[in-house]
Amino acid sequence: MKIAFDSKRFFFNNTGLGNYSRNFIYSLLQYFPENQYFLYTPRKGNIEERFTHFNNLHIKTPTSKTPFWRQFGITKDLRKEKIEIYHGLSHEIPFGLHKQDIKSVVTVHDLIFEVFPKLFKPVDRFLYQKKYKN
Repeated sequence: MKIAFDSKRFFFNNTGLGNYSRNFIYSLLQYFPENQYFLYTPRKGNIEERFTHFNNLHIKTPTSKTPFWRQFGITKDLRKEKIEIYHGLSHEIPFGLHKQDIKSVVTVHDLIFEVFPKLFKPVDRFLYQKKYKN
């Protein structure tokens, strides 16, 4: 099975969501080695040494030049690789993915923007709500 991940946090967050992403993917690599895992990231970053020996781990960067690649452009790349499952590791999946023949999973870590809306700028709340509803 070909499984893809939004891996921005995997590469660029050293705590929190980054740790969650790295530990989750590492567990899958160890316990389900028959799958192919694709890490989609806006740009290449450093990868921990514990990941370097896995032959079933693939790092992918955008073919699209849009700054909104994670929200819109990535779908074309997922279709090209014949991805079967896409996992949004940090609150979002690409817009329109539900129209493709790609199953999806999203991890929503919290809804603090809903519980304490005054702590967020209106534009940020709007974007979080849009992503959450998607």
